[in-house]
Amino acid sequence: LPRLTGGNEVPATKTAASLLGWPTSTFNRRLDRLCAKFDRAGVNGLVGDTAGRADDRRRVLVDHALSYGIITVNDLALLPK
Repeated sequence: LPRLTGGNEVPATKTAASLLGWPTSTFNRRLDRLCAKFDRAGVNGLVGDTAGRADDRRRVLVDHALSYGIITVNDLALLPK
């Protein structure tokens, strides 16, 4: 799968929440639920367990969503301005 590098970094949680117009706590809860759903579907690295934490879960989630066409560049226009 392609990986995010260079200028394609995933924004910080606070920045992403602000872009969506959500409080950080709401963003984190929704991120938790979304990561759990993808984890149940077999996407690795989204939920921490006894073997380790999911430190890169936002990056893993974005990589997966872009790689499988769940989101596209065209979807960026749907973000609030």
